[in-house]
This record gives sequence, C-alpha cells and structure tokens, in this order.
Amino acid sequence: MKVTSLIPSPGPLTPFEYLPVRSVGNGPGCYVLTNAGGDILYIGQATCISSRLLQHLDAGRNREMTSLGKASLVSILTLKEVIQLNAYERGWINQYELTDGCLPPLNKVHDHL
Repeated sequence: MKVTSLIPSPGPLTPFEYLPVRSVGNGPGCYVLTNAGGDILYIGQATCISSRLLQHLDAGRNREMTSLGKASLVSILTLKEVIQLNAYERGWINQYELTDGCLPPLNKVHDHL
C-alpha cells in the first residue's frame, strides 16, 4: 500500500535521515516510514515526533531490510491532541490490513513497540 492512499493523508514525504528528522517538530502525531517509492513499511505514533523518529534512526530502523526495501522516507500527520494518537494510528493500520491483508513489514517485526 502506498502512503498516498492513507486517509487522512499525512504530510509530504521527507528523507528519513537525522537532519530532516530533527526539524519536524516536537508535537504529537502519527507517522509512516516508507521506501523510496512510497510503499508503507511502518506505521507509528508519538507524543514527540522528532524524538521518536530519532530513536528509530538510532536503533537502525533505516537499515532494516524488508521485502519492499529499506525505510528511506517519512510522512507525518501532526495532531493537536495526544488523545487522538491511538485512533489515527489504528485507522491507518486498519486501512493497511484491509488492503494488504497483513501488518506493514516493520510493524510485524516489532509489533510490541
């Protein structure tokens, strides 16, 4: 499934690298890691987007190989209320599961996170 198919749509794709991630903001939101073609590899949420994405980079999430390739881009939906996080993340995961019949590749590996 492509990130452009998600409803509501997250923001534009940004390189999943240290410098761009540091500038995405510290507010709550949901995010999608994709390969260079926009195929979804991971769906997540965070109360502080930039900190969570830096954690992924430090843990090597950008180096993990999946059947669709490596995570090289990130798309973010900034939210105003932390209470909305679970609903938006679950909505995106449900959309992915309905389309592809499974969880995104990196959600499968670390579905306990």
